Amino acid sequence: MRANLSPVLFVAILLLGPSASSAAEAASDQPAHASEYTLPDYIREPPVLPPELDAGEPLPLLLRDAVLMAVEGNLGIRLERYSQASRAAGLMASRGAFEPRLSLSYNHGDSRSPPSSSLDGDADDLFLTGSDSLQVGLYQLLPTGTQLGLTFSSARTTSSLGTAVEPLLVRESLRLSLRQSLLKGFAFDIRVPGAALLRARMSSEQSALELRLRMAATVRRVEDLYWDLVLALKGWEVQAGSLQLAEEQLHLTRRQIDSGVLPPSDLIQAESTLAQRQLAMVRSKAAIGAAVDQLRRILGPGTSEWGQGILPLEVPSFQEGEVDMSAALDTAQSLRPELLQTQIEMKQAKLDVAVAGNSLLPQLDLDLALGVVGQDSTEAAALEQLGSFEARAWSAGLEFSWTPALRAGLGGLRQAQAAQRSAVTRQLQLRADIEVEVRSAQRALQTAALQVHAAARFRDLAERSLEVEQRRFLDGISSNFLVAQRQSDLAGSRLAELSALVAHRKARTAWELATGQLLERRGIVVDS
Repeated sequence: MRANLSPVLFVAILLLGPSASSAAEAASDQPAHASEYTLPDYIREPPVLPPELDAGEPLPLLLRDAVLMAVEGNLGIRLERYSQASRAAGLMASRGAFEPRLSLSYNHGDSRSPPSSSLDGDADDLFLTGSDSLQVGLYQLLPTGTQLGLTFSSARTTSSLGTAVEPLLVRESLRLSLRQSLLKGFAFDIRVPGAALLRARMSSEQSALELRLRMAATVRRVEDLYWDLVLALKGWEVQAGSLQLAEEQLHLTRRQIDSGVLPPSDLIQAESTLAQRQLAMVRSKAAIGAAVDQLRRILGPGTSEWGQGILPLEVPSFQEGEVDMSAALDTAQSLRPELLQTQIEMKQAKLDVAVAGNSLLPQLDLDLALGVVGQDSTEAAALEQLGSFEARAWSAGLEFSWTPALRAGLGGLRQAQAAQRSAVTRQLQLRADIEVEVRSAQRALQTAALQVHAAARFRDLAERSLEVEQRRFLDGISSNFLVAQRQSDLAGSRLAELSALVAHRKARTAWELATGQLLERRGIVVDS
């Protein structure tokens, strides 16, 4: 059964005319990959800059070097790195809530005052009182929400009051305290008291995936622009060859007019063809300049000056191979950063639901405390009594509070549950989108390969058609118009072949991006 003609074949038939249609029909009955593709000579050589644009020493550039330059210097990637560093710092800051806290305080006071009772002295007496107090505390918040405190205090009091225990009194105390939320704020779910730390960790992971996404998109964009520049330069070479053919045809036409073979009016057609080729050259140079600017912009500042040319050193190669769709889909589902992001979103949504549900519970806090005291007229004696644990005390208590209406808590819970359902739905939608994207990328890759073979076939026909037409012109049975048409056909077929090769390379990059393998295949590692 005859295969349908692709748009490339159809356009080529229109360009080449009846002489090519029969060959195209014969080719369409053959398998698409009947022969292996070989780069023609006009593509195999690396591109060169036009003399008019070679104002200085150009920047020679391999594709891998261009990718590495963009990864290091692209401003978008640089901004994403700053964002990642900011979120990493936020993760570090969130851990500070569970760091031990040390406090130190000191107070001194003196007073001269009359007695407050007859036991202290006479009404007209003035008594001196002095105090010095020192307190050292160590506090720790545990991931369970438990608040621990260890406090040591020392007080020295001097007094001339008659009721004073001693003229100099030293009191030392040591107190260990514990406060634990039993319901709201804990409820035996370790995620609730550590929610801030967990959110900061998830945010940092999301930032690393955002950087990976940005890098992958930039690598694809760099490669596309690199091949656009190659296409512009090789297109200029094709147009230069077409211009040379037009100049040779004009010279030949003048000779035949001088010899009386052709009428002088045929010179108009030859000169018109030459003018068209010169216009095409001007457009080709403008396209090169635009391609250089676009590539330089994505490489980032500092890679080259705006006036300096960029000379790519590679030409598009062609590698054909079958793609296992099932394996490609499995790879995409496991490697695509977007899916990994949705998994983190689902974890965060689940955490938010747990925290919101916990907020509905009553507040029930357990307080425990144990303390010992030492008191005497000297510090040594007070510390000795403190160490004996004879003067000791302990306490235990529960504190309960509740907001029965629960309007805010129920609203927050429903909002968190809706966000969780949205996260699940987004993941399902993204999985479907990725499958469609991978299938589309594979079809584009296969279509691009077919277009390369078709373009090569009709470029070969265009070359032979031009040779035939030139011989017919020399034999006097053709015209400048037909020769110019065949020259245009040849230039168009070569540009089509170049475009097909570049499109195939871009399709390969797009397929690697769709399956999540682009950075890995380029040897780029993203710091987490």
